[in-house]
Amino acid sequence: MNCFIHPAKEASSVCKKCGKAMCINCSAYSNHSGICPACKKEEYEIEQSILMNTLRQNKKSTIIRYILIAITAIISIIIMATINIVIGAVLLVLPIIFGIKVLLLFKKRKPMVERIEFLTTEIFKLSKALSQGEKVI
Repeated sequence: MNCFIHPAKEASSVCKKCGKAMCINCSAYSNHSGICPACKKEEYEIEQSILMNTLRQNKKSTIIRYILIAITAIISIIIMATINIVIGAVLLVLPIIFGIKVLLLFKKRKPMVERIEFLTTEIFKLSKALSQGEKVI
């Protein structure tokens, strides 16, 4: 049995997911986990999709938090100026808390973006190898 990507090479294992034969090069791509490059590509695409959806949700959440920060700050300033400076000052803590939460979201965002970039590169590399065959992955 020969590798499904490298037909000139003898297969050394079979994919645990799809059952396709793969050579040692294809097996090494997934750290000899028993998963072929096509199935690995599928896993990467799913992970990429999940991460991109998470980023979109975080973006919406960040916009909502910015709006809440602005509204709370305005209300706090109005209360400080007209009703009671102490109550207004206490309420001013809320926009600070929302601001800290927004900053924490940005900290979480960077590793996700880096992972998406890695996945995009790997998906491209695998797509090219799978479509052309005889390519070293």
